Amino acid sequence: MDDYREWAAEPALRGVVSCAWTRTTGSPRTYRIVPDGCVDVIFDGVDLQVAGPDTGPVLVRAEAGALVGVRFPPGLAPAVLGLPASELRDQRPRLAEVGPVSARLTEELARALGAGRAGAGSADASQSRAGVVHRQGKTASGALTSTDRLEPGGAPAEISNLPEISDLLEGSDLAKSSDLAGAGGRRPEWAAAVVLQRAVLARFRPERRDPALPAILAGLRAGTGIAELAWDLGIGERALHRRCRAAFGYGPKTAQRVLRFHRAVALARAGHPFARAAAETGYADQAHLARDVRALAGVPLRALLSGTA
Repeated sequence: MDDYREWAAEPALRGVVSCAWTRTTGSPRTYRIVPDGCVDVIFDGVDLQVAGPDTGPVLVRAEAGALVGVRFPPGLAPAVLGLPASELRDQRPRLAEVGPVSARLTEELARALGAGRAGAGSADASQSRAGVVHRQGKTASGALTSTDRLEPGGAPAEISNLPEISDLLEGSDLAKSSDLAGAGGRRPEWAAAVVLQRAVLARFRPERRDPALPAILAGLRAGTGIAELAWDLGIGERALHRRCRAAFGYGPKTAQRVLRFHRAVALARAGHPFARAAAETGYADQAHLARDVRALAGVPLRALLSGTA
């Protein structure tokens, strides 16, 4: 049994969190992780880890049990974690190494998952992260199984005009619920995902966001040249490089390449012919896309989509 689900972010966190996700498996498995520009915070049943932005493929061995995660869209993790994304690039540190973590949080997460899963859901503490196959909302057989999942390849959350903390808390389901383990009769992984999102809300500081981030992201996604983008923003190329490293963990050229790759894979996964996916995302041709996929994913595009590699 292998079940991966993505849950829409709680109302108070939409725009800060792309999604929450849960994965349960009945036997150990190895997953291929590929760059997407995102950062995840993950609870493996015992401890919390951070999966920083990757620059290449990573093979992760996960033991049987449950994982619960929260995914930040590109550029938003520093506003929650309080440090530049470049310090997390290609890293999987414990959350306690990034900032203070209360023992109560891990206890509440374990309680939400249930006593039977709390000790059995431990994945490799240094390399826990959901695999790319599961980000498409598929089971091991490849079939879609839940209407609770986000649409495959969904657009990243918008990051402009985010509310202040007081506005986020007011009327929030996260602020109201004190017994989340049984909330609404939902499955325990969902309850743990809500607990984890509540912890994210408590750490979010809007003032840590780079005010130029929406414009930088828009330019990178549009394929704007680095010199032109810096000119449009009224800053130098070195300043743009510093801001991209802080927000995404990469310089602007690498960030642009990762975002383009992720979008092309999402289109191909949605059924677009490979040539069309390449053209719509700014690749010179299908061969250019194929080279980038091999470099960033370590396997051909068809193998990546099928989850066989």
